[in-house]
Amino acid sequence: MVRISVVADREGWRDSRVQHVFATTQSCRKIARGGYVEASRLCFARQVRRGAFLQVVAHLAAMASFHQADWLVACPRVEHADSYRRMFGFKPIAPPRRYYGVAFDTPLLAISREDIGDDVREAPPMNKAWSTALEHLTRSATCA
Repeated sequence: MVRISVVADREGWRDSRVQHVFATTQSCRKIARGGYVEASRLCFARQVRRGAFLQVVAHLAAMASFHQADWLVACPRVEHADSYRRMFGFKPIAPPRRYYGVAFDTPLLAISREDIGDDVREAPPMNKAWSTALEHLTRSATCA
């Protein structure tokens, strides 16, 4: 299960899991000004992890595009943070803290929507997944 939160002050959307844990950091306040999308509650079976991970990040990018949010954020386990960096260019912007209800620390990682677009431009699977997710969002919004 994946929950995607959108923080967009201009819409009055100010709550997310990241806000509950990192709101006191200057980095979190900075990204909140430009708006961000965050995925949480990531639980994948080992055999589908890579493909599902790409789809989740593509949906984050599509949601950021659709809602004109400047940032994508993630709070993975410390030992998984390097995968976010290597695969998608996320960078740590706040040191690890403990989320409520979990027994591990998570750093706050972020990448700007512009930078992830530049980083994955040459990655056809990510570009296709991002385009498909954005197309579905746009189609759903026009049908509503």
